[in-house]
Amino acid sequence: EPLTGTGKIGGMLALRGEGTPFPVQADFRSGNTRVAFDGVVNDPMKMGGVDLRLKFSGDSLGDLYELTGVLLPDTPPFETDGRLVAKIDTEKSSVFDYRGFNGRIGDSDIHGSLVYT
Repeated sequence: EPLTGTGKIGGMLALRGEGTPFPVQADFRSGNTRVAFDGVVNDPMKMGGVDLRLKFSGDSLGDLYELTGVLLPDTPPFETDGRLVAKIDTEKSSVFDYRGFNGRIGDSDIHGSLVYT
């Protein structure tokens, strides 16, 4: 499926201040899979991390691989909404912390936090 989407970023002058959070907003779709986020990139010139409200939805978690590169199992339709706080370190291990999420997979309600390293 083709990838389509929209997005907004903060003013380019905000990139001058090292350590200044840089606002980002996007909504991407590939078929019935959707990823939307709104938040900030921390230290954008070095891509130090993110703090985002993040929403996923689609026909199967397995379909997220095309958008995220993370291999997940095939599931019934899903949706989830939470906060992603990530610390990105290209020399060491990066940490992705999906906090306080709520959602559904099929008929099951889900909530909690998930850390991926």
